[in-house]
Amino acid sequence: MLTEPAASCTTEMLTSQPGGGRPTPVLEEAIVRDEEMLRRGVKIRTLYQHTARYNQPTVAYVGRVAQLGAEVRPSATGSHD
Repeated sequence: MLTEPAASCTTEMLTSQPGGGRPTPVLEEAIVRDEEMLRRGVKIRTLYQHTARYNQPTVAYVGRVAQLGAEVRPSATGSHD
C-alpha cells in the first residue's frame, strides 16, 4: 500500500507507528523503501511508541535510517504524573 506513494514522494514523509516494535518482515520491506527515499533527498520523520525501544529489529532499522538522515523519536509514555 505504501510502495506507490513512497516512490512518488519528493519532499517529506511523516509517519506515526502504532504499537511497539514492528515485525521483521515489515522492517525488511520498509528499509528498502525508506533508504531509497532518503537517498533521493526525501525528509523522513517518524514517531514510535516508547516501547519500540525494546524491540531489537526496530532499533536496528532506526539506526540504519537515522544514519541517512531520518528523524525518529519516541512518543510520550502516556504517564501524566
